[in-house]
Parts: sequence; structure tokens; C-alpha cells
Amino acid sequence: MQLDLLFYYFQKRKIIIMNLKMFFTVVLIFFVCNFVFSQTSMDFNKSGIEKTDKGDFKGAIDDYTKALSSDAKNADIYYNRGIAYLKGKIDIEKAVADFSKAIEIKPDLVASYFNRGIAYDVLKQYEKAMVDYSKAIEKKPDFTEAYNYRGILYSKRMQDFESSIPDFDKAIELKNDFAEAFANRAYSFRKLKVFDKAIADYTKAIEIKTDNADWYFNRGLTYYDMKDYKNGLVDYDKTIELNSKYASAYYNRGITKFMVNDEKGGCEDWAKALELGDNNAKEVIEKYCQPKQEEQQKQQ
Repeated sequence: MQLDLLFYYFQKRKIIIMNLKMFFTVVLIFFVCNFVFSQTSMDFNKSGIEKTDKGDFKGAIDDYTKALSSDAKNADIYYNRGIAYLKGKIDIEKAVADFSKAIEIKPDLVASYFNRGIAYDVLKQYEKAMVDYSKAIEKKPDFTEAYNYRGILYSKRMQDFESSIPDFDKAIELKNDFAEAFANRAYSFRKLKVFDKAIADYTKAIEIKTDNADWYFNRGLTYYDMKDYKNGLVDYDKTIELNSKYASAYYNRGITKFMVNDEKGGCEDWAKALELGDNNAKEVIEKYCQPKQEEQQKQQ
């Protein structure tokens, strides 16, 4: 009887030890697998970021998708994949879906609201873009870019130039060397016919970044609005110096030259504009340049 009990005791102890070994083995396997999957997810995410930086957006999307296969609740990876869809212009609706998923998992991921706003803007869903830009600003009141983008949405999408001004004001208040915000506010001032402020803002933008052909061109347009043709010509000259294929600059310089009685120079600029693909030049050439040429030929 005692031998039986002793045998039972040792057998039971043996079973307990075996069960403990099995338990710890299973736990160890679980942690090892989890570590491997986690590392794999991190590696794929890192690779995706590197590919995004290099402009390989499709490769980045593949890597982010692999990362999500083992880490399906990682908001940052959804966000990163959304950026690749958006920046690569591969699938804007999928970008929206990824930013939405990131927000669902991590509601305080402010950048997801901002970039989803950009995606909605691209899709011309302006009201949704407005909501997202505003949400980003609500969550991060010093989000400079969000003010600038919401200002652009007001001015260039909705033609609500007055509402855009306070957003550009705030962006500039937060970052006083924000050249793009100065240029965007200048655009709104020009549309509101507040030409002196438009000139001041374009000038400030150009002081900060001296090589932007568009800003010289737009300041030239503003000078033309003010009938300051001399300064307008200077800006068109600079535009063409920075970008010799800027068709609209040739076209508008041609108009301005006509206003100062340089008809020959105007016709030459329009011919160049037409050569570069500005079809508006064809009409003015036929109206103002060809009759002059025909008249000169008759006199000869």
C-alpha cells in the first residue's frame, strides 16, 4: 500500500513537471513568435518609410501591407501607407481609408486628420477637407501647415477670399518666414483688389525665397492691375529668367508691351507664347500682329 502511494506520488509529480515544461515551452514559443512577427512588422515598416523617401511608393505600399499582416492594429503603419498612396498619387480613396483606419485606432493622431484633409481636397470633397483641417487645428492649435492649407481651401477652391485671410494671418504669426503663406495671402488680397497689400506680400515671399518664378509672375499681374506697367515688365522679365518656358509670362509680357507702345516686342512675345503652347496668343497675333505685317508688306 505504501509502495503504491509512493509510486502514485512520483507519477503525479512527474506529470506535473511534464505539464510545467509543456506550459513554459508553449509560453516561450508564443513570445519568440510574437517577437519575430513584431520584428518583421517593424522591419517592413522601416523599409516602407525608406522607399517612400526615395519615391518608390508602390514598393513602400507592399512593405506596409506586409507589416500590417502581422500588426493589424498599428495606426502608424496605416498612416504611413496612406501617405504613400497620397504622395504617389496611386489611389487617393485608399489613402482616405488608411487615414480613417489610423484615426479609428489612434484618435489623437493629428497628422492623419491633416493628410486626410489633403486627400479629400484632391478628390474635390471640399467640405470634408474643411472638417479635417479644422479638426487638426482643434487638436493642435499651433499646426502652421493646417492653417495654410485651410486658407488655400477657402481661397482657391471655394473662392471665399475673405475667410482665407485670417488663416494665412495665423500661419504667418506662427512662422514669420513662411513664404508660401505670404504668397497665398497675396493671392487672396489681389482677388479682393487690395493691390498694395498683395504687392507687399508677394515682395515678402520673394525676399524669403528668391527663386520662385510663379511669385514674380503673380506680382507682375498685380502691377498690371495697378497699371504699373514698368514694374510689371521687370517681374515678367525675372519670371522668364527663372523659367524660359513660362508661356503665360511671355503672353502677359506681350500684353504689357503693347500697353507701353512696344508693338513689335509684344508680337514677338506672343509668338513665343504660342510656340510654347499658349493658344490664347493665337487670337491676339491674328488681331494685332498679322494686320501690321500685311500693311508693312504692302508698303514695301
